[in-house]
Amino acid sequence: MTLLIIAIVVGVLALVLAIKVTKLVAKLIFLLIAVALGLAAYFAYQHHQDQSSGPSARPTLSVR
Repeated sequence: MTLLIIAIVVGVLALVLAIKVTKLVAKLIFLLIAVALGLAAYFAYQHHQDQSSGPSARPTLSVR
């Protein structure tokens, strides 16, 4: 959970830097970092939700 918070904070900082930087290449790099960290935070949160809910909460498909 701590890594999730760190990823969100660093992603927001990268987004702020992408807005403030004037060079196009640097802007694209910071935007790429922000998007990558945002996706990583999203998937980490989803994984955390799956772990906390446990296997019994998952719906099972029964084929007859």
